[in-house]
Amino acid sequence: MQWHYAINGETRGPVSEAEFARLVEREVIGGETLVWHQGMAEWQTLVTVLGDLPLALPPRSAGAAVSDPRPVPGPFGYGGFWPRVAARLIDAAFVAFLGGLAHWLIGSMIGGLFTSLPYVDLMIPEINGLVDMVLFVVYAEIFVHWFDATPGKMALGLKILRSDGEKLGRGRSLAREWLVGVSFALLGIGALMVAFDPERRSLHDRICDTRVIRSR
Repeated sequence: MQWHYAINGETRGPVSEAEFARLVEREVIGGETLVWHQGMAEWQTLVTVLGDLPLALPPRSAGAAVSDPRPVPGPFGYGGFWPRVAARLIDAAFVAFLGGLAHWLIGSMIGGLFTSLPYVDLMIPEINGLVDMVLFVVYAEIFVHWFDATPGKMALGLKILRSDGEKLGRGRSLAREWLVGVSFALLGIGALMVAFDPERRSLHDRICDTRVIRSR
């Protein structure tokens, strides 16, 4: 088995299991070091995966404080404010294009098939609103739930995960995308929190217990 590890944000490896064990014994790799091998979904601290290893950590010195578990950002850290802004702009353009295309198709279809019906023009805004709602649900389901990232975040190497590194469920994916609108509606304060939070959390990240991490 080949192992990778990250020190000061720099990934190293692969190293063999024997070499990995020697690095642990020499305390080059500590309990809070992020490690990864083929088959693991995400980078995790050594103490998290220790149960799967035939290794023993060096004993703690007497009186050493036991730190609380922290979210695992991976070897590249959290997604910063400006990359997330850029990703959101890409997403907005993407959704606007899909929505505009869907509205045009619906308008053309209704105009061609139901021109004889009274008040047909009044139906189009209602149908477009329904289409926008369906597009929102599909967008959150396909990209956030299945791929851990919207197209904008994919383009910029960002991923959305739970604070423990797990994927978002369907309900949480939908709730987070809906709360994005709330963050921007509050004069953008919910989104600006990313710039000042040590874990780069927005308001919707805090409510949904999510983190945006850099995947490369």
